[in-house]
Amino acid sequence: MGIQYIDMAAKTIPTRLPKSLYQYFWEVDPTKVNPQRSPEYVINRLLNRGGVEAVRWTRRQFPKEEIIQTLKIMRDFSSRSAFFWSSFYNIPEKEMICLQEPYLTMRKERWPY
Repeated sequence: MGIQYIDMAAKTIPTRLPKSLYQYFWEVDPTKVNPQRSPEYVINRLLNRGGVEAVRWTRRQFPKEEIIQTLKIMRDFSSRSAFFWSSFYNIPEKEMICLQEPYLTMRKERWPY
């Protein structure tokens, strides 16, 4: 037995969420969330609000490149979460839209906590 390499680009993204992750999709019917059709929404929600199980599931199911692209383009990551994932994936903060002005100022005005 040698080292096994997984081709992440060839990975098939699931079409359903596991029931254990339904709690993170409170505003929609989680049985209808399709990670294959809405990968940015699912990645954003689970990396921003999910616990350890949600993060592990996300990292197993989605290619790293898709996760990084989502982190760069989604505006609604919390600052705390964005700084963590920026460091984790070695993404320059200037490449993450949620860490740019005027978005940070707008966020502080609407939620000053």
